[in-house]
Amino acid sequence: MEKEFGKLKNILIKKVDVTKYDEMHAALEEAEKTYGPCDCLINNAGVFFGGNVDEQKMEEFDKMLQVNVFGVLHGIKCVLKGMKERKRGTIINISSLTAKGHYDSLTVYGASKSAVSAISEGLRAEVATSGIKVTTICPGFVQTEILEAGKGNKELYDAYKDWAQALPNGPLLPEDIADVCLYIYKLPKRACIRDLVITSVDQTI
Repeated sequence: MEKEFGKLKNILIKKVDVTKYDEMHAALEEAEKTYGPCDCLINNAGVFFGGNVDEQKMEEFDKMLQVNVFGVLHGIKCVLKGMKERKRGTIINISSLTAKGHYDSLTVYGASKSAVSAISEGLRAEVATSGIKVTTICPGFVQTEILEAGKGNKELYDAYKDWAQALPNGPLLPEDIADVCLYIYKLPKRACIRDLVITSVDQTI
């Protein structure tokens, strides 16, 4: 990431473990000292391990819940007090299409993303009168490294990879989600997209 973005101006790149609140808080403080108060938080960190519940490892369960759920809570905790004091801010939580339905071999991953959606809904109610907007984005399959990280289940990994490669228009790309985030952030203060589902035009599941 530093190779790709390090030469850009007005950017701070920090390697942070989102499961550790103190690391996230320290990174935010450093960013705010340089660039001013955080006006938009995008909780995008996530890990994926697929498989049947009885076949998955306990450490995979723990990792998904720690990163996908507590990572989101840590990010929110870092910025929320300041946003409430300023009576403005946008929080975008990246959930998943798996939070909207039942998908074979994605039970625990889907549960972690359902938690993200629930956190967004509850938080939105808490801050509705504070000028803070909370949006949940539920993408379908996006071509990122998250699948590579979970390829311990080779059969599931190969199936998803083959399926994505067969899509006529290809899967969603990270920049598609980035464009949506920017659109959400640039909306007038009076407007809040609460929940947004986005998939490849070819995705039918």
